[in-house]
This record gives sequence, C-alpha cells and structure tokens, in this order.
Amino acid sequence: MGRHRQGLPRDQAPRSPAVVQGAPWPGVNHASFILAEAFPSASSTWGDPASLRRALWVDPASLAILEALEAAVAQLPDLITGQRKSFTAWSREFQFAAAKPVKGGKVLLGLAVAADFSPRLQEPKNESWSERLKTRLLLASPAEVDDEVLALLKAAWERS
Repeated sequence: MGRHRQGLPRDQAPRSPAVVQGAPWPGVNHASFILAEAFPSASSTWGDPASLRRALWVDPASLAILEALEAAVAQLPDLITGQRKSFTAWSREFQFAAAKPVKGGKVLLGLAVAADFSPRLQEPKNESWSERLKTRLLLASPAEVDDEVLALLKAAWERS
C-alpha cells in the first residue's frame, strides 16, 4: 500500500471534500456568509445591493444606459435582478444578461445568445460574469438600447 505525503496510508489520507461524496462542505456563498457573521465590517456592502449599485454605477452616462437596460428587461416576466460588485445581472432560471460600466461612460452588455444573432455582437474576452453569456455588446448611449437590443434580451431570456 502506497504512502500519502503526510505519512498516512492512502486509504486513510485526508481527501478533498469534492472527492468525498456527501461530505459536509460549505459552498462559496455559505462560507462568505459565515465569514461575514464572524468578522463583521462596518464598511461591508455585500448584503446591500443598493450600496453595491451606487458604488459601481458612478458615471452618470453609464447609469443612464443601465436605466435604459433596466426598463427594457422590466417587460420580461419572472425577472430576477442581481447586483454584484462588478456588474448587474439579470436571470430567470439562469443568468441571461449582465451589464458593467466601462471607461468613457459606456456599458458592456453580456448576453446568453450566439454571435450570429446580430452583427453588433462580439465574442467575450475575459469577462467576470457567467460563462453562459456567450456574446457582448458595447453600448455608448441609452439610445443604443433599441428594438434590436430588446429582441436580443428577449431571445437570451427565452433561453434561460
């Protein structure tokens, strides 16, 4: 029988929780909750989506584009809005769109649709949102949240 690097026989060596079926192991969200309760911070905004939103969307031009996107997705039933530190996400069963501000008062919109839906869509680079969002669209003004963007949002929503 081989020896584990800690000197224990392999069958007695500690295993990764992912390997052990049914082992109690807190997920990332649960672990962050435990840490927040154990070490409270007066400046923490993780539990306050409104504070996260205010901290993220400080540029008035980007905020205006976000508000246009919010008005567009508000028409979709069963909508869930999630505010993250670096982006605002929309989902139904799964995340179908996300928006984050970029320099110059613009917004990068990620969508869960294929690039062939529109010539305006680009392949994602290293985005911080869900891997389900297969394309992205740079928006420079609220006017760019047009009928085509509404159709793209609806198509992504239907797939979520």
